[in-house]
Amino acid sequence: MKGELDEAVAKLGFRNLAVLRPSSLTGERKDRRIADELSIPVARFVTKFIFKKYRPISDKTVAKAMINAALNQSAGKTVWEAGEVFELAAKSLL
Repeated sequence: MKGELDEAVAKLGFRNLAVLRPSSLTGERKDRRIADELSIPVARFVTKFIFKKYRPISDKTVAKAMINAALNQSAGKTVWEAGEVFELAAKSLL
């Protein structure tokens, strides 16, 4: 479904399209999500050793990455995979 949505948005003809694909999202939520409460601590532990690019990411980090992607003036579609979202958030584009 995500790939289909990416393609549908790409057809809208934006000059700059950034697609962010973060891993498990952490942060405050209005509703309680039991699956996240159980899986995120496990994922944090496992990704310390293997699959580091898939470590859980905070909502604030994703927000920083989104701002930096919006400020990026390169034309075309850019896809930022899980590990790359951390790198994008760390850039100083302001």
